[in-house]
Amino acid sequence: MANYYLQEMGDMDNDGQTRVYPKVEVYSQISKEDFIKSIRQRSGVFSEGVVEGIFITLADCMKNWLSEGHTVKIEGLGTFSLSLRFADGKGNDTSAELTNKRRVRHVEVRGLNFKADPDLVKELRMETKLQRKMTGVRQLKKKIYSMEEKHQRALEKIMQQGFITLQQYANLNNVSRTTASKELRALCKDPKSGIGSQGQASHKIWMKKSSDAEQA
Repeated sequence: MANYYLQEMGDMDNDGQTRVYPKVEVYSQISKEDFIKSIRQRSGVFSEGVVEGIFITLADCMKNWLSEGHTVKIEGLGTFSLSLRFADGKGNDTSAELTNKRRVRHVEVRGLNFKADPDLVKELRMETKLQRKMTGVRQLKKKIYSMEEKHQRALEKIMQQGFITLQQYANLNNVSRTTASKELRALCKDPKSGIGSQGQASHKIWMKKSSDAEQA
């Protein structure tokens, strides 16, 4: 039986409400060695060495197929595919912006997408027995930073990667996107902050202030 609890989560859109979600209480993380031993015990046919060899070969084949642009579907488990992103971290351009700028942006692998097999989800839904671990709601505890600390943390992030996005500032300082926008606007207006902005809307980033930086 799996235990769950209710967790309060901060609303990134800052609509004045907090959201509560059920979350599974994780007992442990199953390692490859645990997996191999379990398969060996269940099958009673394959040795642990054979099972480990299959794991290694499966991972190698998946890497090869995915890198060539294929998706990998494993019946009873799900489908894997590549997730991509622009390597400069500046978000997505509109088709008009790309046409006008006539620029080529480097693209890299962000990670893997996984879509579970519907039959697997159905079986898990039927077989998983859930029990609530605790009454009430587990509160989300956020560290509160002063404006000076937020400013310094933002500058450190800018020095590290050359810029900071609105979402990064919000996550870094435990504030909503609305609050992050207001604070970054104030920092841009402060001539001593050393922070300026560039771009518009979802493409806007904040960086070390320069003479041609756009002021928020």
